[in-house]
Amino acid sequence: MQDSALEPARPQASTQTDGLVPWRAIAVLIAVLSVFALNGGFMFPALTFVLDARGFSATVVGAVGSAGAIGYIVGSAMAPFIAAAFGLRRTAVVALVTTACMIFSFAVVPPVLAWYPMRFVHGIATTILFVCGESALIAIAPRDVRGRILGAYTAINSAFFAAGSGVVGVLGFNGLWPYLLVAVVIGLLAIPMASLGKITPDSPATPWRHLLRSVATIPMLLIVICAWGWIDGATLNLWGVYAIKSGVSPRYAAWLLSLGAIGNIFLQFPIGWLADHLSRRWVLAGLAAAGCASSLCLMALDFSGLPMMVNLLLLGSVGFGTFTVALITLGDVLTGTALVAANAAFGLCWGIGDFAGAGVTGALMDVVGPNAFPLALAVGFLVQCAAVILLPLRSGVAGPTQQAA
Repeated sequence: MQDSALEPARPQASTQTDGLVPWRAIAVLIAVLSVFALNGGFMFPALTFVLDARGFSATVVGAVGSAGAIGYIVGSAMAPFIAAAFGLRRTAVVALVTTACMIFSFAVVPPVLAWYPMRFVHGIATTILFVCGESALIAIAPRDVRGRILGAYTAINSAFFAAGSGVVGVLGFNGLWPYLLVAVVIGLLAIPMASLGKITPDSPATPWRHLLRSVATIPMLLIVICAWGWIDGATLNLWGVYAIKSGVSPRYAAWLLSLGAIGNIFLQFPIGWLADHLSRRWVLAGLAAAGCASSLCLMALDFSGLPMMVNLLLLGSVGFGTFTVALITLGDVLTGTALVAANAAFGLCWGIGDFAGAGVTGALMDVVGPNAFPLALAVGFLVQCAAVILLPLRSGVAGPTQQAA
């Protein structure tokens, strides 16, 4: 059937039953996508602590993170084309193996010059996996339960992220074994991905013009994702610097970072439930407003106190919640080839935000001091909130006719 590549997704029938939901494919995709979070939970604090321990400045730490963000941008642009040429399953398997090899390489290659291209390649591999797998997950999740499925997905991702940070807390960030352990786990997850077969269709080819037109149709969601990238890039690359300069040890800082992920484990499914039952726009605005307030509270709370721990649980949950609800909403307004292109655009915008968040926040921390970190997070959440309130969900830009995916 021919339909517009930018036509809003048609709602699934409300009578859909569990028997029609492809649970096996969903489970495999969620498990494979979780390596993105495992990788981030380990790599970001580990690399930050290594560079800080060797005397590199916050500017250098942020710049190394920005090299990875450039990889995210390039990987997002490449993902639809590579998946169309080689197939989703093969593309994801290669991305998993490449990610595992790159993680191991950080254990044996000393910083800092070689780490820039290594982070770039690492960013490409993880983002290709992320874009292809997530597009497939959104496409096969029925609309009436999409919020809960994606909430469960982000909750499981958060558990893997916490596990990655836990590796740093338990095994440290020096030596071979922490990197080898994470690399082996990620490499082994290529096995269920290889077994997925054709349960999920391969992504269709997506011309550049469709990517650009998809970007034009969802300005509000893209700004939300770009701001989330800013928040995520600043947090993952510079939380360790902020915490250490505030007087805590690297291992305690890694444990505190994992609290946000632990909060996600319990709160992402309820956030998805709210998005299934309330206005998704206002759920998104409320999460962004709560994130702004929580970021500002970082400056007033004692790192060793219970209020700080509770605040970090909340901050991680509402921050990642904005990403979850944006994904849910994306599945409502686009379908077919446009969904793949728009999810690639999500990756591009997240990478741009991540690049700016890591680089700018690191430089500001060197000039202004550690409190530039929570202020940068608050600005990101404020931009999200303003975009959700002021901009339409979907513009009226029309797209060319294309075979539906």
